[in-house]
Amino acid sequence: MPGASVGLWIIGLKGGVATTVMTGLAALGRGATGSTGLVTALEPFTRLDLVPCAGIVASGPAGSPTRPAACGRRAARSTRP
Repeated sequence: MPGASVGLWIIGLKGGVATTVMTGLAALGRGATGSTGLVTALEPFTRLDLVPCAGIVASGPAGSPTRPAACGRRAARSTRP
């Protein structure tokens, strides 16, 4: 689906999970990271006409007034041993 886009509605848009999803989509869309572990990069999904990561637009209600970068840092700290 070249040039196509799809919206992804995430509840709590500025939370740790949503921030991680948006960061991953942006990195994949720009080619800044590989697709290791990405299920849609494997068979049989590669045969499907899926929207590329660069075509996914995230939106949703912000459950937190915190900026996404701060949420990302908080999520990273909370997952460390």
